[in-house]
Amino acid sequence: MRRADREVTDINEMEIIPTNASMAKDNGQLVSKPLEDMYPFLDREQFAKDMIIDMVNA
Repeated sequence: MRRADREVTDINEMEIIPTNASMAKDNGQLVSKPLEDMYPFLDREQFAKDMIIDMVNA
């Protein structure tokens, strides 16, 4: 019986997506983006088109 080669990836090297991100306002305050706007981010035009509720401007 032939065994397939297997690769083990260190979790520290893995990118976890989707991910909620925070952004800094001009005054330095951190604000979390809404859950519907998670990384990897959509093009803003596509995101606005797909929304069925008003977008939150954080």
